[in-house]
Order: sequence, then C-alpha cells, then structure tokens
Amino acid sequence: MRLTHAQKKLLFLGLYLVVILIGLRLLFYYCIDFKTIIEFLSVNFRDFGAIILLLSSLIEGLVVVGLYFPGSTIILLGATLAGAGVLPLWSVILWTTLGLIIPYLINYWLGLKGGEKFLEKIGFKGSEKLRTHIEKSNLSYLWVTFHPNIAAVAAVIMGVLKVDIKKALIGLVLGQFFWSTFWGLCFYFFGMYIFNRIALFAIVIIALGLIWEILRFILHHHKLGAND
Repeated sequence: MRLTHAQKKLLFLGLYLVVILIGLRLLFYYCIDFKTIIEFLSVNFRDFGAIILLLSSLIEGLVVVGLYFPGSTIILLGATLAGAGVLPLWSVILWTTLGLIIPYLINYWLGLKGGEKFLEKIGFKGSEKLRTHIEKSNLSYLWVTFHPNIAAVAAVIMGVLKVDIKKALIGLVLGQFFWSTFWGLCFYFFGMYIFNRIALFAIVIIALGLIWEILRFILHHHKLGAND
C-alpha cells in the first residue's frame, strides 16, 4: 500500500518524536554532569551576575530579537542560583527590570516611526487585541506587559497609538517588575529542584510540543478533507 504525503509526514513526525525522546534520555542521564554545570554557572553569576542579567534583559526586550534569544531562561537561571545563595534575589529583579526599560523605549520609538507596518511585515497576529486593552484609559492593559516578548510588541503598539510616554513606562515597568518578582520567587524556591530534574522536564516538554504538532497536523488535514 502506498502512503500519501500526509501519512508520510505523520510517520516522520512520530519517528522523530521517538528518536528525540531516546536521544534526550541518553544525553541527560549519561553525558551531562549537572554538578559541573552548576559550579560553572555559579562562578560566572557570582562574578558577573549583574552584567549577564542586564545584557540578557536588554536583548530579551527588543521586539522580534527577543523571540530568538533565551533571555528569559538566563534570567530564571539567575533566580535559581539566587536560591542557592550565589547572588541576592533582589539584584536579579532589579537588573532584569532595569535592563528591559531601554529596549522597550526603543520599541516605543519604532512604533512612533510607523512600527505597525513593521509588525505586519513580520506577520505578527493579535495586535488588535493588544490595541483594545492599551487604548483603555485605565491600567487594564498591564496584563499585556506581563511577559517580555509580549511587552515588546505592546511597546511598539503604544508608540503607534502615541500613548503618553509616562503612562507607557508605568505599565511596562510595573508589568516587568511583577513578571520578574513572580517568576523570580518561583525559581528562587523551586528552580534547583527543577534543574536537578531537568532531564525529565525537558523530555516531557519536548514530547508535549511534538505531540501538539502532530495533533495540529492531523486536525489541519481533517479540516481540509472535510472541506473537500
């Protein structure tokens, strides 16, 4: 029996999932010394923690660029090491919040200079929902600034709408302060526990991601078949 293109793609995704899971298990359980990694990270964060967090936040807060840079991971790693006594938690929150202000101002400026066309070019969807909340006269738009990547886009839209710079900054800074504090506390208390079990977490997360892709692929082709 000859397989269709859709069936071949589905089979490939299934085999890919199996290979990834086996590879991750072998890698994490036999090839990685977590103690050595922790020691290496501790030394670097103890000596250069402020610089690492500041630079990571600066890059993470830039619209589009932040999507391809693991800034949030580095920041949460800093909170994890703070829980281990390598650096104080307040410094993680402080440098993260301060580091995100500058790129948000840059994003706001991009919005003033016609950033909405830029968002359309990169295919960003959902700007209308953000716009609706931002246009409200109160601070109900704070939730859209709760994650750095979403806040980066929100800052561009604030520029497009010519939102008062003081109001924009209040929302962006408060949103990032809450984000840094909430996740900082979570990883301060539980980060090391997660890190010590990162193999299991990584396998579960990647497996769920691949399963979601397979399900989405099936549903997509099911809809196409129904339309035909």
